[in-house]
Amino acid sequence: MTLTEAEYLVEAAHQHQIALRVVERTRDHLIGSMRRSYWNGMSIVELARISGFSRPTVMKYVQDVTTAPVEG
Repeated sequence: MTLTEAEYLVEAAHQHQIALRVVERTRDHLIGSMRRSYWNGMSIVELARISGFSRPTVMKYVQDVTTAPVEG
């Protein structure tokens, strides 16, 4: 492996880490939004329809306080 190839792999790994952090933050934000909507009276069925998640998945996210932090 040449130095250029190694540098490319290091940069690719770095970009991958950044992308994973963005995905995690987006997921946490979505879960926080679903929880707030649920606590403000939106039904599990409505949240499932809007989000595209299954009802059991929505139920898990809105009722499991350990899944992700609620963002304010």
